[in-house]
This record gives sequence, structure tokens and C-alpha cells, in this order.
Amino acid sequence: MGFDALADELYRLPPERFVAARQAGAKELAAAGERRAAADLRALRKPSPAAWLVNVTAREHADELGQLLALRSRFTTAQARRDADALRRVSAERRALVAGLVSSAAAMADRHGRSVSPEVLRQVEETLEAAVADEAVAAAVRRGRLVEARRHVGFGDVAVPAPGAAPRPARPRGRAPDGGPAPTAPRARAAAGEARARAELARRTAALEEARTRHAEAEAQRRTAARALQDAERRCERAARELTRAEGLVQRARDTLDRSGA
Repeated sequence: MGFDALADELYRLPPERFVAARQAGAKELAAAGERRAAADLRALRKPSPAAWLVNVTAREHADELGQLLALRSRFTTAQARRDADALRRVSAERRALVAGLVSSAAAMADRHGRSVSPEVLRQVEETLEAAVADEAVAAAVRRGRLVEARRHVGFGDVAVPAPGAAPRPARPRGRAPDGGPAPTAPRARAAAGEARARAELARRTAALEEARTRHAEAEAQRRTAARALQDAERRCERAARELTRAEGLVQRARDTLDRSGA
């Protein structure tokens, strides 16, 4: 197995298995004579819990991720055209897709028997939002090798760890990132339930926006049809008058012909 395949496999693993798997993979490469690749593999950093969730979710839900990232060009186009309706539709779709992916991440963590805090899920959400806003983050998310969560802090500007930054100190087992107690299973289930509820709300909001758009389009079509009907009725009335006049002229011509024949 080469460097890329091993690296991809590493970032699919839960963080607690990362270091041992990294060492095993580096030994495998070194034994195959690929010393440079082995050194590169040893240099890979362990992902944070949020980054790991994004990596795995991006792989398991590639279609949904593709739909989300495709919104960036649509948003840019709508913004350039100052199309408020299109911007609302794209924003509603973005919220629905992000919420759905966060819900999938929470469910995936639950399947792996892992507890995730609301803070970790918030970091997952921020990373996905940043991927829509910035192409560099989108590429990193697609690749599935994130080390840290990302955050969109301005138009086209994303906060990322500085290269060579010192790794965060390891925390004691059973402790959360803020030093408090690790979230319990009920809290994790509650966080997953909240994420699912938010996804459902976002989907319904998107459906509402779509229904409003369809209603506005139908109303515009109705008005157009009403004007067309009025025009048709006026044309029909003119045609009826012209028909009556033509019939009268024909009748007078027949009367004249009958009198001359007599």
C-alpha cells in the first residue's frame, strides 16, 4: 500500500487509533524501501475530533457534500446579479445541506460508540460553512485529510492553524477539550437529536422557500394568462363585429342581385 492509500486510511480512523496506525504504516513503507514516503507519513498530524468527523462524513456522504460545495458558484452568480430570490433559495439549501451533514456526522459518531459534544458538532458545522465560502477549504474537505476544524471569519477569509504551530497538549483521558468532564452518552444523544431537529427545520425552511418561489412564479403566470385572455376576448369581440358587418354586406349584395334579376 502506497503513501496516499495509507494516508487516506489513517484519516478515516478514529483519532485514538491514529498514532499506532501511522507508525505501522511508516514501518511498512520503510520495509518496502520507500524511506522518504515513510518519513512523510510519520509527519502527518492526528486530526481533532471535529476534523475526523468531517473527514469521515465527507467520504461517506460524498454526494451531499458535492451538492453543498456546488452552491458556492450559484451563490456567487446570484450575488453578482443582485438576485435576492436566488440568494434566499441558495441560503436555504445551504442551511439544509449543512444541517443534514452535521446530523449524519452525529449519527456516524454514535455508530462508532463515540460521544461528541455540542461544541464538536458546532466545529463540524463551521468547517462545512467555511468549505462553501472558500475554495481552498473546500479542496481540503474533499480530500478528507483535515487536521483541524476550519472557520469562516470573513468573505473569502478562513482561519486555519499556522504552519508549524505547536500541537495542542494531550488532555487527560476522560476529559473534554475545555478540561471539563467528557460528555456522557445521554448528552451525545441529545446533541445528535438537536442536530437532527435542526436538519429537519432547515429542510422544512428550504421547502417553504421553494413553495414561496413556486407560488410567485404561478402568480406571475396567472397574471400573464389573465392579460392574454383579455386580449383574446377583445380580439374575439372585434372579429364578431367584423363578421356581423361582413354578413350584412353579403346580404345587401344578395338583395341587390335579386332586385336586378327581377
